[in-house]
Amino acid sequence: MSTRSDIISKKIETYIESHQSPVDETVMALQKASLDLPQGDIQSSLSHVNLFDILLKTLNARRVLEVGTFTGFCALAMAQALPADGQVVTCEQDESRIEFGRPYWEKAGMADKIHVRLGPALESLKALISEKVAPFDFCYIDANKSQYPEYYQHCFDLTREGGIIALDNTLFYGEVLEAPKNNSVRGIQQANTIIAQDRAVTSVILPMSDGLTLVRKEACRG
Repeated sequence: MSTRSDIISKKIETYIESHQSPVDETVMALQKASLDLPQGDIQSSLSHVNLFDILLKTLNARRVLEVGTFTGFCALAMAQALPADGQVVTCEQDESRIEFGRPYWEKAGMADKIHVRLGPALESLKALISEKVAPFDFCYIDANKSQYPEYYQHCFDLTREGGIIALDNTLFYGEVLEAPKNNSVRGIQQANTIIAQDRAVTSVILPMSDGLTLVRKEACRG
């Protein structure tokens, strides 16, 4: 998650946001309220919301998996893009963030469509695999950057053929071009390499916000 970008200037970001479809007022209210929280600037941008809305509707998606909820700004927007029987499964280890966002989900009438898995994301993903849940149409990865390689591999297994996996912050303020200074940069670099070499997918890195990778699962492995 990141509302900050070192790739696109603030003026261009403002121009983009003023020349795209308006975001639902409850989604916007949650995003604005969340900015006042500690790490509030890590949440996704409004452009993410509109892009995901287009992708989910194009996929005719019914099942979405999100790795990293924060207050559920994106989860709420994605739930609104799904049909009445759609479901967003979102993984978050900080319950206070969920409780902050839940009133907004309820106000929008989307609380029943958002199912939270509390705890470390890797454990939640492993549990979903062991439970043999129905495959997801769309997965959004935006949590602990050092674990991006593991998140990607598990989300690949949980995504249907033809489905899409999105990973945020994959340019990490341009630090992916340098020797890794910390485990976050190292994890993103490793994930980017794994995806680029994965012949079971088609992928692209978009220079929006802090870098957004889109991966289409073409086939299962092995």
